[in-house]
Amino acid sequence: MIAIHFSNYTVEDILSLCRANPLLKELICCVHVGITDTALIELIHACPHLHTLCLPFETDITDIGILALSEHCPQLQRLVIQNCKQVTEATALQLLQRCHKLTTLVVSNSS
Repeated sequence: MIAIHFSNYTVEDILSLCRANPLLKELICCVHVGITDTALIELIHACPHLHTLCLPFETDITDIGILALSEHCPQLQRLVIQNCKQVTEATALQLLQRCHKLTTLVVSNSS
């Protein structure tokens, strides 16, 4: 598990940690680091065994990132991504349909 609690980490720092730990199963980021869809997709490919992803302060993730999760992380069990202004309910439902192991889903839209 990697847990980020300090805001001095950049997206590239987090991606480097993920690339160095391909067996990573849990990533919890308790600060806003500006993860975009592109970074999320890179993270997913770096950590194919990811089952827990918590990004409660990210606002730049859209339907594209969530769809990538649904396609590449069928083992996903827990997802928390809040304040996503561009994630639709239809995409969240698609994630639920594809990720059968999902037990916790928090995807909120602040608008």
